[in-house]
Amino acid sequence: YAEFLSGEELMEYFDALNRTGTEKPRDGDWQKVGMLQGFMMGVSDSRRGVAFCAPKGTSLGQLISITEAYLEDNPGLWDAPAVDITVKALSTAFPCNDAGF
Repeated sequence: YAEFLSGEELMEYFDALNRTGTEKPRDGDWQKVGMLQGFMMGVSDSRRGVAFCAPKGTSLGQLISITEAYLEDNPGLWDAPAVDITVKALSTAFPCNDAGF
């Protein structure tokens, strides 16, 4: 099992995303935004309908916002693998047992 990204690194990506929308981005911020989007698309494509059941029409931005809020509310998880955090955040928001999937 390979862990490529930690929760702490994921928070750096969220920070970069937030800077690009509100202030002058730092060097590397746009790259981190692209990495964040690619990471979230990969988790969604591989785990949707299995670990979480987001309804049709759920946007990438919504998945990112849910995961960011979950991680901000659970700073003790920052050292955990980002994929585990993301799946937990999305499965909490979109459990498969009552989804309109």
